[in-house]
Parts: sequence; C-alpha cells; structure tokens
Amino acid sequence: ELLQDTFEDNFGEITENRELPLHQPYQPNIGQITIRSSDAEKTCKFYSEVLGMKLLCTEIPGNRYPFTLYFFAYTTDEPPNADLSAVENRAWTYQRPYCQIEVQCPHNLPADHSFQTSALGGTRLGH
Repeated sequence: ELLQDTFEDNFGEITENRELPLHQPYQPNIGQITIRSSDAEKTCKFYSEVLGMKLLCTEIPGNRYPFTLYFFAYTTDEPPNADLSAVENRAWTYQRPYCQIEVQCPHNLPADHSFQTSALGGTRLGH
C-alpha cells in the first residue's frame, strides 16, 4: 500500500516541487504489505520470534471491520506509547520510512476457513 501517512491533525505541507511524485513533501515509499491470517497468535509469534521483526502497533478498526491489524518491521524504533494499541502509535507507524508487514486477522472465522484459495480459484497468501 502507498499510505497517506498524516492524519487530519498533522498534515504535511504539499510542495510545488514537480520532481516528487504526487507533489508530496517527501519521497513516497511502499508503506505496508498486507497478509491475512486466521491465527493471530501463531502468526505474531512467527514474525517476532522466527523472523525477528518488531511489533510496532496493533489496531482494531471498529465494528464495521471485524478484524485486528498487527504491524511488524525490521527496526529498533520504539513506538511513542508502550500500549501498542494506543491511537498515537497508528500515525507514528504509518509515518515510518520503511516497509512494514500488516497482518490482518479476521474475527469469528469458521473453523474450516482457509485463505489458501479465492472464490476465483487463485492462490492467496496467508495462513
């Protein structure tokens, strides 16, 4: 995903520099790669313990979206709030200059649910 990395209270100035794509005040980067998982515990353990990535932020987007998001990256950066679900960590996470893995874990999936194939027969990433 290319992200809008500022929220309404902290928008950056738009530049007239036509050299930068989308007239951003800085170079855009790929912000996140999203992966879906049906097992949050196993997936978080894999990214943190096996791959050595740091969990930067967690988010439950609300009742409209019944899933939890976990954001991982290779970094030594520390989020501004030790409570990884704190709102200020969301904007901070989106503003990191490096790519992150966003793990999306839907709530209340049936026991036999699989992310391995789509309705169109294609293979999906996730576990």
